[in-house]
Amino acid sequence: MFTVEDRDRLRDWVVGMASSDRRVVAGAVLGSLAHDEGDRWSDLDLMFAVADDVPVTERRSERVDRGSCLGSGGVSAASGGAA
Repeated sequence: MFTVEDRDRLRDWVVGMASSDRRVVAGAVLGSLAHDEGDRWSDLDLMFAVADDVPVTERRSERVDRGSCLGSGGVSAASGGAA
């Protein structure tokens, strides 16, 4: 199970990754965290829009390795595959 700190660290990492990606043109926080701080049971609901000129082949998901992301403070992402 994720802790609140894990959730916040993962949110910050994903938002930072999206912010630095030219293909991402918009993003939104959805669900309970869009309204308030949530609680320890709140999940992380994020949505991103990708530029129209990005070919479908570039719109592949990136899978985050939970152990790498949360364990040592580092994050790794592998192209392809669903999260």
